[in-house]
Amino acid sequence: MKTQNYIIYVLSLFLLSCSMNANLTALSSSPGDDSKPSSPDTVVEPPQAEQPSVPASPVCEGGPTVFTSNMNARYVIGQSNFNTGTANQGGAASAYTMNNPIGITVVNGKLYVADAGNNRVLVYNTLPSSNGIAADAVIGQPDFATTSSGVSASKMASIASDGNYLAVAEWSNYRVSLWPLSNPTSASYFWGQPNGTSNTANNGGISDKSTGVNAGIAFANGKFFVGDAGNSRVLIFDSSLISTFQSAINVIGQSNFTSSAVGGGLTGFGGNYSVSTDGTKLAILDNNQDRVLFYNSIPATNGAAADFAWGGWGVTASNLNNPVGVHLSHNKFFIADRGSDRVLVFNSIPTSSSDLPSAVLGQANYTSSSHNQCDCTTPAANTLSGVHHVFWDGCRLYVTDKQNSRVLVY
Repeated sequence: MKTQNYIIYVLSLFLLSCSMNANLTALSSSPGDDSKPSSPDTVVEPPQAEQPSVPASPVCEGGPTVFTSNMNARYVIGQSNFNTGTANQGGAASAYTMNNPIGITVVNGKLYVADAGNNRVLVYNTLPSSNGIAADAVIGQPDFATTSSGVSASKMASIASDGNYLAVAEWSNYRVSLWPLSNPTSASYFWGQPNGTSNTANNGGISDKSTGVNAGIAFANGKFFVGDAGNSRVLIFDSSLISTFQSAINVIGQSNFTSSAVGGGLTGFGGNYSVSTDGTKLAILDNNQDRVLFYNSIPATNGAAADFAWGGWGVTASNLNNPVGVHLSHNKFFIADRGSDRVLVFNSIPTSSSDLPSAVLGQANYTSSSHNQCDCTTPAANTLSGVHHVFWDGCRLYVTDKQNSRVLVY
């Protein structure tokens, strides 16, 4: 009897085990999934993480910078200290020097500086934490000493990245070159030109493929925004379709792809030297009218109107004087107001033309506008001369101080 009971017990455990395995197999397949289960030898690759188009708020050592008017910068690069401002430090170009830098961006923890006067982009593998550090790599030149201009690289004015390519707006070559971040020894693609050896303005005529002078560039949510200042427009490119002489999908500032007139109101602009977006809102600089156009959503049709304009000429807290750079990120907004040698800081993104900045950098107050606060060529940690572009990574603000041939880190 005991033997019979034992056999029944073992059989019941076996049947229970089979039932549990069948249930687990059923649970491992989603409804409608008729794929075969993997064999023990099959390697199942984990799902690839989706790359965010707009960077998440970083963790900042010591906390993010709190901006106050006329504050000192933390660090300087391109110069050995805060009190010198000569191009290439008065000598030949090297990994330590700059000559009229313009564009700037941070990608995957690396700092990229468009060193326009030396026709190159400098790459810093770690973000600066001391003065005068050397760049780790150079894009557009074979070495740090070479600065030649030509179709290979010429006046690299503005830079942006989608995480795969560094997009460089080349002012004098009438194009945007795209360099693979994995191996940026040469550009892989070109917008505005049919190949890497052409540099004709509006090649083939004004169209959805051609560009005039390119000055600004930005990226978010799978789209590049190119400031085609020569044609008073911003072209939008789909980053999933990258190719040479690629067609833009939309245009802002013009009603179609063959117009190029300087405009006004909320639908047109001129001297659009900078464009910036956080993936939701868009800001376009209008240098001709000393203002910024704000779009509360990314335009999906040609010639879309802005929601409001901010600025107008003047040297006050609500005006601009020959501005050239804007940056919108991590719920802050910045304007590089070149003519007044200052950066206006907004601790929240403006929602109307009456919003005022929270602080001013480079000047003691909102009504001052002298170079280096002395109308001289001797800079300091709290001064600017010919400020061009800014980039806020959520922790620190990086500023190209063009006439002082340096980058300041706040």
